[in-house]
Amino acid sequence: MRGVASVAQLSCPGCETTLLVLPEVVANVLEVRAERLRDVLGGLEYNSGNRFTVADQEGFFLCPRCSMSGCATEARA
Repeated sequence: MRGVASVAQLSCPGCETTLLVLPEVVANVLEVRAERLRDVLGGLEYNSGNRFTVADQEGFFLCPRCSMSGCATEARA
């Protein structure tokens, strides 16, 4: 198995929520659809208050709080 790229930590361009963006390869490793993983993670909040989401192959993601899209190039697999 190849390594997983670093998680990107950034602010949502719409609501300023701090997001921890996981690369799509995480869904592949867990053998679930990225959309399903995004739905599950979107309801979680890290102890620092950061929210989780999953990027697609190009690094694009949707904020789980406001649904604004953004791009996290650091999350590319």
